[in-house]
Amino acid sequence: MQKSLNFLVVCLICTIIFWSFLPLQAEAPVESKEELDEVVHSPIKQQIVMAIEEHVPREVTVFLISMLPVFELRGSIPVGIVGFNLHPLGVYFLSIIGNIIPTFFILLFFGQFTKFAQHVPVLKRLLDWVFARTRKRSGLIEKYEELGLILFVSIPLPVTGAWTGSLAAYLLGLDFWKSIGCMFIGVCTAGVIVTVLSLMGYKGLFIAVTVLFILTVVKIMDIKKSPPAGEKLPD
Repeated sequence: MQKSLNFLVVCLICTIIFWSFLPLQAEAPVESKEELDEVVHSPIKQQIVMAIEEHVPREVTVFLISMLPVFELRGSIPVGIVGFNLHPLGVYFLSIIGNIIPTFFILLFFGQFTKFAQHVPVLKRLLDWVFARTRKRSGLIEKYEELGLILFVSIPLPVTGAWTGSLAAYLLGLDFWKSIGCMFIGVCTAGVIVTVLSLMGYKGLFIAVTVLFILTVVKIMDIKKSPPAGEKLPD
């Protein structure tokens, strides 16, 4: 009964959000090839943008990218601001909404999908792999629960985000609406960070790459320091 009520509330929220953002128009759209040349200097980039626009509106593309795992808003915001030259505020809100929507359905229906997947060997192996990786990354959430979930989703890195956060919340049995609220705060924070970096252009790209490089080096050093499996630490 509670799950059915949650589902109805989710459907209502999604409907309101959809109709609210339907008339959203970004400022300074690029209408012609000549205007596009002024914004997009790379011929390859220009061809990609024009090919997408022939079939899907730019706003819809941004919205759909933000819903995808791995990419999420850390992919949709740079595409919207840098690639499509859309208004940053419009891109931000579209990405926030698109990124948070899948979390409702993950928390509501992932349990049923897991039960079904147990009877399909390929899906079972895939889920076991996903669960193992999620548990490894959810130490912060397991330790601090709601606060940890906010911090985890707020950091716009490839190993974090709303998808992984919602999976971790499901595995740890956190409260549905508390999890949604915490992830919404985290997604909004991550969106601000990615938007600022996107507006900084190459400086933002340099900062992002530098942070990723540092984190990769730290992770490699931790792996080298950790003892092999089965080896006991010295007393």
